[in-house]
Amino acid sequence: MRLPLLPASTARAARTGLAVACAVAAALAACGETGDETLATGVAPGDTSLPDAVVTERPPIPPTSYTLACPWDSVADPSQNPYLVTAFGPDQIRSIDAPKWVPIDAPPDKENPVYTPLGGDPVVVVEVGGQVRALPVAILLHHQIVNMCWNTDAGEVYSFLTYCPLADAAVHFFDPRTCKTKNKFGVSGLLFNGNLVVFDRRSRVQGPTTVFAVQMLAGGYFGSCVEAGPSTQVMSWDLCRQLYPNGEVLSGDTGDVPAGGYDIVGQPYWNYWRDDNLLWYPISNADPRLTPKQRVLGVLAPAARKAYALRLQEGPFVYNDIVGGERIVVWKDAASGAAVAHEAVVEGQPLTFSFAGRERHGLSLYIDDETGSYWNVEGIAVDGPLKGKRLPRAMTIRSFWFAWSSMFPDTELMTTE
Repeated sequence: MRLPLLPASTARAARTGLAVACAVAAALAACGETGDETLATGVAPGDTSLPDAVVTERPPIPPTSYTLACPWDSVADPSQNPYLVTAFGPDQIRSIDAPKWVPIDAPPDKENPVYTPLGGDPVVVVEVGGQVRALPVAILLHHQIVNMCWNTDAGEVYSFLTYCPLADAAVHFFDPRTCKTKNKFGVSGLLFNGNLVVFDRRSRVQGPTTVFAVQMLAGGYFGSCVEAGPSTQVMSWDLCRQLYPNGEVLSGDTGDVPAGGYDIVGQPYWNYWRDDNLLWYPISNADPRLTPKQRVLGVLAPAARKAYALRLQEGPFVYNDIVGGERIVVWKDAASGAAVAHEAVVEGQPLTFSFAGRERHGLSLYIDDETGSYWNVEGIAVDGPLKGKRLPRAMTIRSFWFAWSSMFPDTELMTTE
């Protein structure tokens, strides 16, 4: 769905100063705490006695101890489903099928300027085999799907990231087939409960699957499931640059740049994010426990779903919890507001966590009660007896409440009040 753009002068004026960094973060990531002392990156400095949160060698994300059935949830008779509606035609919003990647630590190319995120701009971070890529939300807003190849051990792994602006949700999927066939998935123009529906260009099959459906396009059409990979993380560009200096960022040189360029403020969904109106699309479950556009981190386990409200005014939080019999920990970074959930078990040992404080650059650290090891927001132990170990990533989706509760009406809810 396309919404009207803000006037260019309004967008340019809005992009100045700290107020914009906080406004952008409030719309998508979160506005970090500010203090009297602030680094150039906008992250408040912390305790110099704590270990560094940034690692130079990143172990792969361990597999979770549980699997989710495929499909996680199904949509009965999509052709007759009143919550599946047509917004526009297939490929009217063009996915990015040949993405270009730029080193995160590369200086801007002044001779060939393209979009570069600002410090507070949100990016979606994905990781495959220790390789990290950041995808700016400002670009995803206009394309919604990015088809990617990863030369992991020369295996040419194929994945695709979907982003739905109406639900403010991103999910990273893996197709078991290789990258030899290009241009695989595109934007169908359908919405289900206000969520993006993709289609497979090779078969032109449109399925009942939203950005939340984990069996994309009802996998029986081509004999296998398309499964979600380790959960994405949404964070500020500042935090991304600090954590992943050796990673890559999606270039704004997409070959299909909108007339006004890529601008997180001047883009068409800016006003939509700022109120609770859901436009014209129907939703199947108006859950009154939260306002429709309250952002939540939703955790999926085989036997249960649970959502954690992300309040912008809060500082860091840590929840040691059980979801559907699975032991997890949910934490939020103190400086950037990035929230993530992990399995709270390492090599069979259950762990209990608390917030340890901010290390010298202002990045959050967490400590486990059992061994006294320190952990960063990625779930990597940076110091202590478990140094070098990594927590499995729990399956999560960060989205607006209306989208999560419509897809999973039986969800439990943990608020921070």
